Amino acid sequence: MINLTESSRFLEITGKDASTFINGLTTVKMLPKHLKKNQTTISEADINNSKIVESINLSEELITTSNWGILHENEEFSPTDPEELPMRLGVRRDGRYGLILKANGRVFTDIFIYPTPFLPITLESSTTPSYIIEVMNKEQFKPLLMTLKLHKLRSQVDIKELNANAWFYYDDTDRGIEVYDSLLDQYFANANSKSPESAASLVTLFFQNEVLFDKKVDKSNVLGLAIDQRSDYFGVRILYKTSEIPPIKDIDEKTTMLPYETYITRRVKNGIVETSDFQSTASLPFECNVDWMHGINYEKGCYMGQELTIRTWTGNGTVRRVLPIKFDTPVPVIDDAFERFELKAIESDKKKEEGEAAVYNPFGQSISDTAPKPVRSRRDMSKVGELLVTNGVEGLAKVEKRYFDWDTEEIKKVKVVVRDQVYIATIDTSLWN
Repeated sequence: MINLTESSRFLEITGKDASTFINGLTTVKMLPKHLKKNQTTISEADINNSKIVESINLSEELITTSNWGILHENEEFSPTDPEELPMRLGVRRDGRYGLILKANGRVFTDIFIYPTPFLPITLESSTTPSYIIEVMNKEQFKPLLMTLKLHKLRSQVDIKELNANAWFYYDDTDRGIEVYDSLLDQYFANANSKSPESAASLVTLFFQNEVLFDKKVDKSNVLGLAIDQRSDYFGVRILYKTSEIPPIKDIDEKTTMLPYETYITRRVKNGIVETSDFQSTASLPFECNVDWMHGINYEKGCYMGQELTIRTWTGNGTVRRVLPIKFDTPVPVIDDAFERFELKAIESDKKKEEGEAAVYNPFGQSISDTAPKPVRSRRDMSKVGELLVTNGVEGLAKVEKRYFDWDTEEIKKVKVVVRDQVYIATIDTSLWN
């Protein structure tokens, strides 16, 4: 167990329009369908989307008048295949990862959205949907809160700061893998959870069978739970009302409490980047690997920052990605938000000369010259990225895609310049390639 409370802040959004409000501000799909303006024809994609929506039992009335849960869509399953269609979309009560963007398409913060409480007393006990947003970049919490209140306008929602405790649980043993599989295959599976009623029933069964929590757990203290699917078998996030450690089945609390640095190391090993890693540098969604980490839906309709994001996705894509990096020898840990550890290309002398070839300037010719004067490119072409976070042995680096042949190269050597010292490291694309 790892306590994440100090690194996160929490918002509670409740009200009739809560689902629609969150849908318009995040990359997460919160509504089963959306209306296209000025639509005059029906495409094959529209027909497929109708099939997906019809596979669940969720009316527009339920979305606004009940604590119905949250949508989970797995776009790997085809809506045209009768066997795969049931696994495409589900109504569930476990949380989801996503991003909140700024109007210019830059990332505001990464988030997890949880329907709350995790186990509702009854669906009728709350006449409106209710969600907790875990803001993972706490430095952006106050600006984000102000932005949400500005965008509220006439929406019937209540936005308030919430005191909660966030925990991260993982278990790489055979038992842990078995529990993780059972969560996704049985209790939080799209094929099994097609309505708010079935979602609540599965959570009840989850507690009764003591899949994760010990029988002494107070169910009302569990505000939210999310299977962190940014990487396979990464872990489970738990929102708890009190400061007590959530009682996990068959573990000793005293011997299994781990420091926060363990969470960072685990993220690095799994190639998971968070916006706080970028420190003072603004980032784009695809630079944060949001598509690789299942944090965006391309068919959900409009949301803040969507225009640039969709243009990037349908165009040539991003020119940078965050990738794992390992050092041949240990490097200093980054402890200054404004310090930059640059990545430099390792090239042969021939390539270096070719890369520094003169560029002829048509405006550089004087009266006495017979040819334009050559000028050098001002851009340092040897720089191919920068180090974002490291524990001294391995880390995450923002790397320019031009440095790789993604079809043939999985690893590549690079120089890392750290305080005028040069270290050799290996970038590994196999995790995502």
